[in-house]
Amino acid sequence: GDVGFGFCAPKIFPTICYTRCRDDKEAEGGKCLWEQDGVKCLCDFCSDDPANQTLSA
Repeated sequence: GDVGFGFCAPKIFPTICYTRCRDDKEAEGGKCLWEQDGVKCLCDFCSDDPANQTLSA
């Protein structure tokens, strides 16, 4: 869902989005989707690759 900058801050690795998806949703990981009007955290139930965490719209 919609999250603030801190959830997907590029200097935090792995991102809080990635960590929270794993811990709270039992997903493999999480990816950040940066849009013009905000940032979304999308939990990934297929891949646990933390290196590929950022998507752009």
